[in-house]
Amino acid sequence: HNPAAWNALKLLGPLGEFLDADASQRYLAGVGAANAPWVTHEALGALRVTPGAVESQVRRALAHPALERAAWPRAPRVVVDGCRSVGGLSTPAALRELGCEVIELDCQVDGQWKRGLEPTPENLGALGRAVVESGADFGVAHDPDADRCAIVGKDGVPLGEEATLALAVQVVLARRKGP
Repeated sequence: HNPAAWNALKLLGPLGEFLDADASQRYLAGVGAANAPWVTHEALGALRVTPGAVESQVRRALAHPALERAAWPRAPRVVVDGCRSVGGLSTPAALRELGCEVIELDCQVDGQWKRGLEPTPENLGALGRAVVESGADFGVAHDPDADRCAIVGKDGVPLGEEATLALAVQVVLARRKGP
């Protein structure tokens, strides 16, 4: 989600959380060793496809205990702005599995971004227009690495990623008390 020379990995621990300061230092000490392989982005090698990876991730996400499968009176229509990156693979698949009608906007994975990368209101004009023009119930937008999401209402107005996170927290805490 950065220019090629600055792209990198986000490292997570075994519970899916970002590494804390101590774990980060242990990791960096290992990769900083004299025998650690370092290359620039131009010499990274070839693309390798892992069949079933997206489907596996979608299954795991849909198995989350806070997710309820609704009996819709009609299939919700959702526009997904995948930011021409990985969110364009998993989110439409998950929504279709949940019974939604999905309209894809920039869901091809080619990194040829057509909007500002953050899912902030000023970058979601095309999604808002697509929601209104298609008569969709709402829209969903991601940043390029799909670790953030924003929702656009039926009126085409973005809620913003902070409001989206607050809604998700509200759903989880209604089902599971605690920190």
